[in-house]
Amino acid sequence: MNVTYLNDDDLDFLQHCSEE
Repeated sequence: MNVTYLNDDDLDFLQHCSEE
């Protein structure tokens, strides 16, 4: 998964996933 068009919602989602 190589995404370069992340927006705030995606970043927030990814941060929560990373913290899990």
